[in-house]
Amino acid sequence: MAIREDKEKALRKFVFPTVAGAIATGAALFLTRKQKSRGSDDGNGRGIGDLADDLRRKLDSVLSKSDQSRAEGRPDSRPAGDFIPDEFAERRREREQRRDRRRAKA
Repeated sequence: MAIREDKEKALRKFVFPTVAGAIATGAALFLTRKQKSRGSDDGNGRGIGDLADDLRRKLDSVLSKSDQSRAEGRPDSRPAGDFIPDEFAERRREREQRRDRRRAKA
C-alpha cells in the first residue's frame, strides 16, 4: 500500500502539474495565434519564394562587393583611408576636452 500511496503522491506532485502546464501552453498558443484566411499569405503580398529571392539578391550583392574589394587590393577588414597618428591624437584630445566641459557643466 505504501508503494501505491507513493505513486499517487508522485502523480500529484509531478505529472498533473506538467500536464496542466502543457494544456495551458497549448491554449495560450492557440489563442494568440493570428487568424489567417485560406489561400492568402501573411497579408503583405510576399510569400516564402519572394523572401528567398530577396535574401539571395542581398547575399549576391555582399559577395560581389567583397570580390571587388579583393580585386582592388584592399583587405575587407580595413578602411580605404590612411591612418594618420597626429590627426588621431588631435581628435582624441578634442573629444576629451568636450567631455570635460560637459562634466564641468553637470
